[in-house]
This record gives sequence, C-alpha cells and structure tokens, in this order.
Amino acid sequence: MRSLALAILFTALSLGAANSSVVFITENGQLIGVNNIKVDRDFYNVRFIDGTCIDLFDGCDNASTDFPFNSAEAYAAMLALKDQAFNGNVYDADPLLTRGIDADMFYFGEAEILLPVHLAPAVSLVALYNRSGATPDFVPNPSIDGYALTNADFDSGTAGNSVYSVWDVPIPSTFILVAGVIAGLITRARSAYSAASGVKPMRFN
Repeated sequence: MRSLALAILFTALSLGAANSSVVFITENGQLIGVNNIKVDRDFYNVRFIDGTCIDLFDGCDNASTDFPFNSAEAYAAMLALKDQAFNGNVYDADPLLTRGIDADMFYFGEAEILLPVHLAPAVSLVALYNRSGATPDFVPNPSIDGYALTNADFDSGTAGNSVYSVWDVPIPSTFILVAGVIAGLITRARSAYSAASGVKPMRFN
C-alpha cells in the first residue's frame, strides 16, 4: 500500500511539473503565443492575433459568453502573462518580436497586448504594456486605473503597436492530476491481479 501511495504521488507531481513549464510558440522569429500560462490553478494557452474584437471573440456582443474572464480575472491573467512570459527575456526586452507589433507604427517604445472584458458601451480592455529595454512592463489595475477603450470593429492590425491576446478554455490542473492518479490506480490494480492469478493482461495492437 505504501508503494502504491508513493507511485500515485510521483505520478501527480510529474503531471503537475509537466503542465507548469511555459512554452514559447514562435514563427519566423516572432512570438505568436505562449502555452501553459498559469492563472490561479488553471493553465491556459495564449495566442497573439491581430483583428477586430468581433472577429476574434465570437461577435463581441455578449461579455458573459464571448470573453474568457471577468474584470478581476482578466487583471490576474494579464499579470500572469507579464510575469511568466515577459520576465526579462528577449521578448520582454524587444516588443517588436511579438506578432502584431509593427516597427513602422511602434509608438512610445511599448506594445499593447489587449484582453476585452466589458461592453458598456465601448469595448473595455485590460492591457499589458510590454515596454522595450529595461523599462518595467505594466498592467493597469482596472479597479484603480480604469480600462483601455476601443470599438468592437477596431482592427488592431491598423494600429501597429496593439495586438489582442486570445486565451483558450483551460483544463483545470486538478482534473489533470486526478486523471493521472486514476490511470495509475487502474494500471497498478491490473498488474496486481495478473501477478496473483497468473493471468497475463490482454494487449491490443
């Protein structure tokens, strides 16, 4: 029983570690996304995509269904993105390496990475300002600093210094760990039964 408990613990810890590593997704030398951004207990994959809120967020007409976070959650998510993806690396030092940021229209040495949260009446956004060089990046707290505002049909590609962040629906880390534990239990039980009965487990090719 002790060895079984240790095996389950090892499986859970291994799965947790595997899902905690941030993976940078690049294309032609540009950062197009980041996988495994941890927000609270969940992991998200993020992509940086130019376009309109309408095109990227299911019509951008219902905040409760079209946007992945409420205001407080979006603030936490963008802080996590800043701390885990733009944390003193080359993408932090040079915002032009992020897809959607155009050198010809790069203003004030900073890029705006946008995430919509409200529709009242304009699109309210939480923004991550990725600043070039050693200047610290910044995520304004919407409850204190307010929101960035835009129109639903605003195309971030026309701005040059702005790009939307599109977040996927997460698989909770607890679900991943429980699934791993269950799989370990099933495997262990089958092995124990086979050893006791002398019956080899069936294999399907």
